[in-house]
Amino acid sequence: MNTLFLSMILSSTPEVPEPIEARSEETVNEPDNDSGGEVKKCEEGVKGLKNGVLGLEFYLKDKKYHERVCPNLKWKQPSLEVYKERPKSYLPKECPRDII
Repeated sequence: MNTLFLSMILSSTPEVPEPIEARSEETVNEPDNDSGGEVKKCEEGVKGLKNGVLGLEFYLKDKKYHERVCPNLKWKQPSLEVYKERPKSYLPKECPRDII
């Protein structure tokens, strides 16, 4: 049974997508009419994505750090949106940071 299944898999031909036509160097280097606006949108999008990722990282690290290092210290963690807006650690100053 396994041999039959294996032979079926090996004998089938995978679908290969057709190659995408490469643009010539001239068309790649030509500036678009609205390239400045597109670049600005892209930069803003990247900044938002970067802040979102950093905010999530700080949020998760603060949560884990608080649970491990200073669980007896009363602290209400800000929302993830706060972290995304201004990515940084929001742990209280009383929680020692040099332990982990």
